[in-house]
Amino acid sequence: MNLEKLIILAIILAILTLGESDPEIVVINQGGSQYNVTNLSDFNNNLNATFAQLRDELNAGKYFATAEQPRGSDSAYSMVQCRKYLSSGDCIACFTAAESLIRKFSPANGARVVYLGCSLSIPNRIGARQGRAGLSFPFLVPITGMTGNPRPCFAGKG
Repeated sequence: MNLEKLIILAIILAILTLGESDPEIVVINQGGSQYNVTNLSDFNNNLNATFAQLRDELNAGKYFATAEQPRGSDSAYSMVQCRKYLSSGDCIACFTAAESLIRKFSPANGARVVYLGCSLSIPNRIGARQGRAGLSFPFLVPITGMTGNPRPCFAGKG
């Protein structure tokens, strides 16, 4: 009887180790704008709303999402992108870690966090529109002809 219990326990442990996750939360790049928002309360409310929208998209199984909240004096725009090979749960875990880290750049009006598994950006929309050195979105894309894992490729300066 005890042998049967040990065998069942061994099978359960084997199944659990097969399902290990790895959201690849290794920082590749991070940074924030040198410009601050004018109304931190407005900006944080808008930012929280965009992060909620992004999380909803990720929970729906998407690996790329953008969101905007153009309310009040300080609008918020955000974008998240996960590697396609991550599980949905790992993508959400990576986003959660990036969300936590990107908040440390407050009160900057733009910031980015790039992990191995995902990227999260809060672009300085005004700076980008006016052609100044605003933050651009980092995109994680595979390089054609490359073998193994894709490497981060950044659009513009940031």
